[in-house]
Amino acid sequence: MILDMQILEKKNVQLLGGEGLAIVAEGKDPVRKEKVKSEVVFGKRGDRVVAFYLTQWRPVDGTYDPSAFEIFDRFWGSFKFVKKSFYQTLVEDP
Repeated sequence: MILDMQILEKKNVQLLGGEGLAIVAEGKDPVRKEKVKSEVVFGKRGDRVVAFYLTQWRPVDGTYDPSAFEIFDRFWGSFKFVKKSFYQTLVEDP
């Protein structure tokens, strides 16, 4: 499988109480006659990078389901960690 990927959109976002980056990309596989659209959102939790992603595969002449991307955007936009990470407890606790 050889995908020719192109970034369609790249924007700064707010994620996990700080700055993040959202990227939407699309790729096409001419041999298999498929296309793929992906959204990846990067944020930071302390010194660690956290990523959320969604991928949809379709036939080249098919259409993507925009509602899945809307649900995904609501999910990562409202995501919050319930407790500190193990790493944070080691660094922050005396």
